[in-house]
Amino acid sequence: MTLPLLSRVAVFFVLGAFAVSTCPPRLNAQDQTTDRDWTALRLVNRHDAKASKSGEPIVSRPCDPLMTVEQERHLLEILRAPSPLESENGISVQRIAEQLSEHLPVVIDKVALEELGLSTETKLLDRVLMESPAVSSASGDASEDRWWDRTSAPPSAAPRLTLLGDLALRLDSSDLEIVLLHGRVVITTSEHAAEMNTVRMYEVSPLIDPSTDPVRPDGHGYRANRYQGIGDPGALSEYDRLIQTIQETLDPDCWEFLGGESTIRPINIRDRHWLVVSTPTMTQLKVQALLDRLNQ
Repeated sequence: MTLPLLSRVAVFFVLGAFAVSTCPPRLNAQDQTTDRDWTALRLVNRHDAKASKSGEPIVSRPCDPLMTVEQERHLLEILRAPSPLESENGISVQRIAEQLSEHLPVVIDKVALEELGLSTETKLLDRVLMESPAVSSASGDASEDRWWDRTSAPPSAAPRLTLLGDLALRLDSSDLEIVLLHGRVVITTSEHAAEMNTVRMYEVSPLIDPSTDPVRPDGHGYRANRYQGIGDPGALSEYDRLIQTIQETLDPDCWEFLGGESTIRPINIRDRHWLVVSTPTMTQLKVQALLDRLNQ
């Protein structure tokens, strides 16, 4: 039996209204979120989104309420690019900050510098570039195989220092370092940096065997800061051994078990294994590098 024309029109409108209500909204040009962004937001909320995988860099996220993941990624991309800083002798902290400010937001912790007897006009030692030792031609066989006598191309020049490496070399000469905090690069003293811990979460699931480290919501078995049973490697869980490796090899004096301010805590969330690390920026970068290597 066919429906009257009026009834079919009514059904059409009901179905159309239902379809519109179940689709993500298409926003106009003045809105900030597009259909593509809507899909991205749903992917970010998925349980398995951006998980660490064996053989790849360990996924990590900052826990800074005033710095987004995108802001941090932008800062790190610039810091890992070749250094644009002028190679000049006796460059001051102020001049370093001025050059940095052309590429990223930077702040000088003047109070910390004054406590160390420094100022923004303090001159930093220029970086030292090591040259290959000259090969003496006074001795040895004249037919010795030297690279400049070969028909093949000479060895390529070493890659330029990254901005991060350049900064570390220059600032370390005056006991200074950088901290990534609230979306900015802060130039401060090493002493104050040790008190400016940043919190970061590392998803270490590929490095933890679930059969030996079952989910323990009550935290039983975790003793990395106490090192119980250290004489018996089998007595330590994989979490414990991983944390022990980090604390004993990366800036050991900064960690809690030796009286420092830095901490590491393991946590399992929906079958994914995380390390929550609170430590200064430069140590965080070392933790990331170590975990990446271990996962390769």
